[in-house]
Amino acid sequence: MKDKKALAGSLASFKADIQSSSGEGEGATPAPSLPPRVRPMTGPGGMALAGRELQESYIETREAQARVSELEAKVEELMQKQSNDLELDLNDLVIKPGRRRKLTLEQYNELKHNLANNTLATPVSVRALGGGRYELIAGHNRVDIYRELGRLTIRATVLDVSEDEASRLAFYTNLLSVKLTDYQQYLGFKVRLEESGKSLRELEAESGVSRSSISRLMSFDKLLPDLLAAIENAPNSDWFSAYAAEAIGRMTPPEQQKVLEFLPLLQAEKLSLSALINKVSLALAPKEKAAPAPRHEFKLGQKVVGELRHNNRGLSLTFSKTDILSPELVEAIKTTVAEHLAAKK
Repeated sequence: MKDKKALAGSLASFKADIQSSSGEGEGATPAPSLPPRVRPMTGPGGMALAGRELQESYIETREAQARVSELEAKVEELMQKQSNDLELDLNDLVIKPGRRRKLTLEQYNELKHNLANNTLATPVSVRALGGGRYELIAGHNRVDIYRELGRLTIRATVLDVSEDEASRLAFYTNLLSVKLTDYQQYLGFKVRLEESGKSLRELEAESGVSRSSISRLMSFDKLLPDLLAAIENAPNSDWFSAYAAEAIGRMTPPEQQKVLEFLPLLQAEKLSLSALINKVSLALAPKEKAAPAPRHEFKLGQKVVGELRHNNRGLSLTFSKTDILSPELVEAIKTTVAEHLAAKK
């Protein structure tokens, strides 16, 4: 490698820039919270609110894109200052769960086609663990595709960073992508919370994302496993926002189970979030029990031999013995009914 002191200076500068861009450095201005993808509100004033949100979203997106470009430039600069890249055995890579960015099937296939026909343009990033093992920081999809293509090695750049710095670099490289969905952000923040043990306040300072936005993203934790599986297995998860997770996370388990029936409509945008919540409430509302039908018993001595039941839908007359229902009794019933109807005219 090049002179270690020069490399250490480059890394220190890189870390300082990361902290500055994330709102962690002294005097830094925290970045605005991420704009919501689904606005679960309608009604008067909705168009004006939508206009303001669209303008704010545009500004925040431009700022996020600038931050992404700056971080990418720093990573590229750091890589160029490292010694020659290494060709690492895929079996020597240690994969930490939760770092792999989920691509759509189309994106994954496009990347696979590119890697099958071209030389790897950007090396994956790793951290040396010792004993010939390397922790993968960035490039999980490229590593997976190399395995699928039957390749045994991959070109990698070794970064001299700590475990926590590697975790931060892996997470925020994904987080600051404007294409990351709320669900993918949730997965990233969940891993970051577990690995760092930091509070929401500390993550707010570290990431530039407001505590309220992080808290809303963590609402996915309150969803039933079946709901999370449905979101995870969908072709993409941008249709299920953190606002939806927050609203549905307040529901009881039976209500969330009912939500599963309406998810396809929500995904197809044939049902709004508020309409879905109303449908679930109506479906699980306690049903009024119908009053029991009035009944009258017919006795022969002390023994019940017949029963008359009626309600607003009809009338039934039954006897326990067929010989009781004689022709004479049938005629008497018919006559009584006819006389009653005649009196109604």
